[in-house]
Amino acid sequence: MRKIFTLLSFFLFLPLLLIAQSNYKKGFVLTLQGDSLRGYINLQEWVKNPKEIKFKSSPEALEEQTFAPNITQYFEVSGIVAYQHYNGLISMNNIDTKIPVIVSTTVKIDSSKVRDTVFLKVLQKGKYVTFYSYTDNLKTRYFVAETNSVIPQELGFSIYIDSKNRHEFHTINPFKGQLWYLATKFKTDTPTLKREIEDASYLKEWDLLAIVSKVNGITRKEQQLQEKTKEYSRFFAGVGLNRSDMKAFGNLDLVSNQKIIASYLPSVSVGIDGFRNADVQRLILRGEVFLTMTNPEINNNSDQQKLKQTILGLDPQLIYNFYYKEDLRINVGAGLAYNYAVQTESRYRNRYVDFRTDEPYYIYKDNLHPFKKSWFCLTFRFGVILNKKFDIGAVYFMPADILDDEVVRTSIKTNSMRLQVNYLFNRKTKN
Repeated sequence: MRKIFTLLSFFLFLPLLLIAQSNYKKGFVLTLQGDSLRGYINLQEWVKNPKEIKFKSSPEALEEQTFAPNITQYFEVSGIVAYQHYNGLISMNNIDTKIPVIVSTTVKIDSSKVRDTVFLKVLQKGKYVTFYSYTDNLKTRYFVAETNSVIPQELGFSIYIDSKNRHEFHTINPFKGQLWYLATKFKTDTPTLKREIEDASYLKEWDLLAIVSKVNGITRKEQQLQEKTKEYSRFFAGVGLNRSDMKAFGNLDLVSNQKIIASYLPSVSVGIDGFRNADVQRLILRGEVFLTMTNPEINNNSDQQKLKQTILGLDPQLIYNFYYKEDLRINVGAGLAYNYAVQTESRYRNRYVDFRTDEPYYIYKDNLHPFKKSWFCLTFRFGVILNKKFDIGAVYFMPADILDDEVVRTSIKTNSMRLQVNYLFNRKTKN
């Protein structure tokens, strides 16, 4: 139990200890005074808009400068992401339909706003319109500004509860009129675009981005090509070596003086990685399918259990790159694997001694113990990614009971360790 606790603690707390590890990328900062500073910006996995950024003149520089929106006009991590200064009103109404059902005591429309100075994320800077987003703990808001304007305007959107049915929601969509106004002003107001604006959802960023692209005269093909420069997912395939063993517990004859003999057999795997932030790729949601064989054995002076299985498994994992450099990333992860086993052999051997000759003899029994066809187990991994192409890792499968027997305090548990090398099929190698 102590070993398990130590292992869990390592995987859970190591990323937290190293979460602030730097990731400096080439970029520039424009101050409110008009000074342009070229150097390197510490790019993090900003799910929410950053409140400040760290800047160095070079990756090796010891001096680190901090820039907040109250002194920064604009900053850009070259070719990856850009943010712009904004000082103005920000809506504070909740647009999550799940929350008002529980906590709301009013049917009035919430139009509360606060004045703040923040960084807006630049989603698209086009010929006529620039499109921004701002995400905090409450929600994601969207802003637009005419390209020659210095003041972005928030796109309006509200949800309210019906006065007669507290479980029925209605929306108010000023953003549709705002977008249509821009389309008419810049003479891109086609019937097709009008229908798209009428059907658009404020909660779907892609809908809004597609509309702004048409206002800017960007075709859907050009927009898709821009999006393809970001890698939101990637496929991988790999081979490995799987070490597997099993151990008996409880009232089984095998428990006394048992000797555990592990098997070492090949494995193959394929899967897909999804990224929470395509620009940084620190946090990875992995879906992996693996195929392996096992042939472990337990024996003591009198009994022996052999088990041969072919296992097809699905192991969804959450992986975090706690050390992040251009050509070297070190990560830890955890998952919950589903294992489906096809049993090819289960042989039990009893050893007896002939009292007349004092010679041993053996009796073999096939399928004496019923083994499960499927089971779940926790998995933990430690790995490195080299040159953004090779993922080398060790995956530990926690012990799981595979004996399909209702006898109390009786079990046979299996656990395994897999060493594997995956090839990553990246669509781009910018990061």
